[in-house]
Parts: sequence; structure tokens; C-alpha cells
Amino acid sequence: MQRFDTPIPVQNIWRSTKSTHNFQQAWSYSQEHDGRALLILEGEELIFSAYAHPPQTPLPFWSGTKTLACFLAYDAKHKGLITLEEPVSSTITQWSTDPQKNTITIEDLLQFTSGLKQDFFVLSLDGFRPPNRQRVKDKYQFAINQPTEASARTTWSYGSVHLTVFAALFEKKTGMDIQDWLQKSIFPQIDFQYAGWNTDRKGQSMLAYGLWTTASELLKLGVLLRDDGMYQGKRVLPAGLQQFCAQSSSTNPAYGLGIWLNKDMPDHLDFPRPMFQKEGKTPIFHNSGEGILAFAGAKGQRIYVIPFYDWVVVHQAQEGDTFSDTEFLKHILPSTKP
Repeated sequence: MQRFDTPIPVQNIWRSTKSTHNFQQAWSYSQEHDGRALLILEGEELIFSAYAHPPQTPLPFWSGTKTLACFLAYDAKHKGLITLEEPVSSTITQWSTDPQKNTITIEDLLQFTSGLKQDFFVLSLDGFRPPNRQRVKDKYQFAINQPTEASARTTWSYGSVHLTVFAALFEKKTGMDIQDWLQKSIFPQIDFQYAGWNTDRKGQSMLAYGLWTTASELLKLGVLLRDDGMYQGKRVLPAGLQQFCAQSSSTNPAYGLGIWLNKDMPDHLDFPRPMFQKEGKTPIFHNSGEGILAFAGAKGQRIYVIPFYDWVVVHQAQEGDTFSDTEFLKHILPSTKP
């Protein structure tokens, strides 16, 4: 597996204060599932902070990286470079002669309703290896060449193929790799630091799982979404970011544009392994009906944005394969709104 272990110094950005809530049970649950960090930010105050490793230690964010697709799409949309409704084939022209691929839109890629066939081995497992040991050199082209299994918007599937195609499209549209775009347009404005990013052998950034960073840095991403494109009083992205990311399809109301929502997922939509929870269950679900937006990665990597409480909750784990969002959220949220 590619590793990026350079420590990232912790910046004392937020005021620390005690909370009236008791989050110790949440931290105990986390540690039972190999938790490494739990941070809870309310407004500008860090109301809970606990680590089981040095705070400057980066970990892979795995599929939590997927939510950055929403940031990229929103930024490019407001700069007049893309629209959600446009056919992917307008940019990836080799799709124009395929009757099924020709109907896939950018929105379908972001909502995972493109109908493209997944290949977990090539587009995920192979990408975790160091580039010189990867079997497939150009994962962008591999994803573009994947056949369809269903017509667009008739099914939903979780995996790397949709966002690998989106990353390829984004590069064609902008002339920049998605990582380079983030480093130029968004990350400097929130002083976001990261230790590395998984790439293929061509050096193309893997949008589906590539980011390595620390819990304190992940807070910054959550704040940018929670505060609707603002960061510490500065406008980074146009207003409307949160609503944009929360747009879900009728095929799967629990999934927006690269982000999980606290909505019920149709029972027939199951995850391939590795998955967040048991088959047929919505991964990010709490019975309060509270609005929650979640960046979610394998092994317990999470950013929960909970606007009602003005919270950003960051959870990191080392090997948290048994971590359950439903069980974890029971320890931080009441069953109903106050």
C-alpha cells in the first residue's frame, strides 16, 4: 500500500472548551473499533478532543476523499467550466457512439447512477499499491473503457469507477489534475495540509480514495461544508455549497453528490465488500431524522456535518472495519431533536 507518513503539525485554530454533552461513551465506542482520533467542533469551539496516537499522524481518508468531488464540481460549475446536466460524452468523445454511455451526465457520475461496471480490483485495490507495483498504469482510461451494466439513472452502485471517470473529465475540462486544482483553488484558502495522495503509475490522482491527512486537518473540510463555503469569515466557495452537495437521486436518496445523507436507502441497494455496514442498511443513518452530511471512508474514517448543532465531528481509525455509524451516532445524538 502507498504510505504517506510525514507528520503534519497541529495548528491551534479553534478555542477549546468543555461541552455540556458527555462524549466519552462515543470515544469508548471508537476505541473498541480501533479508533485513533475523535474531534467535535461546535461553532468555533473544540468541545471534545481525544487521540490514541500522536495528533500529527496522517492516516488514509479512503473513500472520504470522494466528497471532494462535490467541491471540485461546485467550484468548476461557478467558474463556467461544467454543468451537472451536460453529457459526459461532450468531453469524453469516445462515448458519443455508445448508445448507453452517451446518456450519462456529470450528475450521474457524482451520484453514482451512471450504470458503469465497477472493478474493485483494478480501480481500488491496485491503486493502493506503490505505483511501480500497480498492474494497470492508466486508471483513468481503464475507467473510461468500462462497459455499462445498466442504463443511466436506473441503478446505483458504490465504487471507484464513477469518480475516476469524473477526474478524467475534470482534467480534460480544466487542463489540471484534480489534486493540482485543489492545491491551487481551494486548499490554500483554508490552509489545508496533507501528507500525500494515492496516484496511478501515470501520476493521476485517485479521487475515489487518495487523500492522507490528520483529524485536525479534516475539521477544515467539514467547516467549509458546514459554513456553506465560508471559512473563518472568508468566502472560499460561493454560497449554496451545502445544498449543492446534498442533491440526491431518486434511485438512492441517501447519497448526494459524493456525500452520504441521513436518509433511508432502498433495501435492494447493497454494498460490495469492503462496506460500511451490513447489507441492505443505510450506512449513515440516525433515527432522529437530523440533517447529517457525511464524508465516509473505509475503516472508520468520517467527517459528519450536523448543521442543527453547528457541529463538525471527525473520526479516524486504523483498522476500524467493524465501526458502525448508527451505533456511533447513538452516543453523540439524542433519538429526537431537542
